[in-house]
Amino acid sequence: MKIKYYPNQPHCFAFGGFEIQMLDAFDSVKKLGVEAEKLDIWSRDNDFDILHVWGFDYHTFNVINWAKLSGKKVIATVLLSYFDSYRKRISYYKNYNHYHFLKKKYNELDALVVVNDIQADIANRFYGVEKSKIEIIPNIIKEPYFVKPKLSFSGIHNISGYLLSVGNICIRKNQLKLAELAIKLDKKLVLIGKPIEGENEYAEQLEKLIKGNENILWIKELTSGSEELVSAYYDSKLFILLSDEETQPISVLEAIAANKPTILLNKTYAKQSCFQTATLCNNDFESIENHINRIFSNNIYVENTNVLNCTKENVGMKYEEVYKKMLTRK
Repeated sequence: MKIKYYPNQPHCFAFGGFEIQMLDAFDSVKKLGVEAEKLDIWSRDNDFDILHVWGFDYHTFNVINWAKLSGKKVIATVLLSYFDSYRKRISYYKNYNHYHFLKKKYNELDALVVVNDIQADIANRFYGVEKSKIEIIPNIIKEPYFVKPKLSFSGIHNISGYLLSVGNICIRKNQLKLAELAIKLDKKLVLIGKPIEGENEYAEQLEKLIKGNENILWIKELTSGSEELVSAYYDSKLFILLSDEETQPISVLEAIAANKPTILLNKTYAKQSCFQTATLCNNDFESIENHINRIFSNNIYVENTNVLNCTKENVGMKYEEVYKKMLTRK
């Protein structure tokens, strides 16, 4: 059983949580003995059984077509819209031809991987994917996040009792609003993440807002799973993510693995089972402020065993099972 991995886009142009997941999944199946390699587009080596595509868009369709013509099985790991707003549902029906085309392409796959049961339902209802082809495999939490490190983030950066938010700096994740709220409440805030490509103006607004404010620390990037990043979670008072749209944000999984109280917006993505210990709030200052103050005053500790399904070993085994199932399916 030989597997080839194909990425969503060249990593030199964009690299975030989805790309980290692909590389972690790749590493996890290799450690289990699965013969997996990254597809070399310059190589003429055609000796493999399954093409594993990460992401699903026009630039991958041609690759999938050639793989099917070559007799390969094709699996795709995807992030789908939750269609959780009136605007998104109207867009779906107004662009019927586009979604009809996507339905056709999705049903050419031998297997489709999504991160939770809500996404599985979306794949079936909106894109017509047969339930037998849909596999639910969550994102991976790296091993270091489950154990408190010896390193002290607070000691290194001389900051404690802080709110923490981790992720690329962008409009969708609302870090500017979070910084404004921290200033209003006179709370310490740590932001970890680099500006996303094409949203430099938003990052500049954030930089201007927090300039000279000793209560707000912005670290442009820390390596995923590094001791300093893990320590940032454990030393925080709470984790907060005010994203308008997500699928299964890894930063939230990491915070939950560190047993940190977590605040999320009351959106569909926040209602998946692995986030059941998170506090959901409305997207207004008063609601967010009330939840922050409640957590600060009660010194809350949370534990969520659901995240144990997200260990590298467990996710690797699930992918291995899917690969084997694909090869036996006609």
